[in-house]
Amino acid sequence: MEYRVDASAGSERFSGPVASLGATLRPGRWAELRLAALVGRLFARTAGGLDRDLAQAMAEVSVPLGGWFVARAGIAARGVRTSAARQRWTTVQASGEARVPFLGRGVHGVLQMSYLPVVSVAGLGRAASAFGAGVGLDYRLRLGELRVLYSLERYDFSLPGAGRRPEQMSSLTVALRPRVLR
Repeated sequence: MEYRVDASAGSERFSGPVASLGATLRPGRWAELRLAALVGRLFARTAGGLDRDLAQAMAEVSVPLGGWFVARAGIAARGVRTSAARQRWTTVQASGEARVPFLGRGVHGVLQMSYLPVVSVAGLGRAASAFGAGVGLDYRLRLGELRVLYSLERYDFSLPGAGRRPEQMSSLTVALRPRVLR
């Protein structure tokens, strides 16, 4: 994962590995509930930056709309900690995902678009605007599905005195979803 922030002192960059574990439940025929948590350490890549510990918990509801499109809504709580400070993030997200066949039946192209109407960060307030996008491939395997996805989330915070603070998180995710037999 890579995290960039353009604070008043200039642009800072952090990156590092993040691990995630989640489960998807189907309480009914038309919806899925996904619960996930992630943890990681982002190392400062610019001089003077402090390494950051990252933890996040999220819940998301998905509803398929046709054979190729899924609508989602979710909420996440994120904690970012350095040796000097802690930040608590709360986000609410509405998104859509299109899956189209690519190279036959076993591979699908994936395109995601997200709108985050609520992004609240302790010490910064609410984001003036926030959105996300992702692109990738799903590979159907005998034992499940493998997903490779590049995603980006962009946040713009308004600061007192007409300043702004853009932040973004990007990641290259490799996820294995094993098939559960019933």
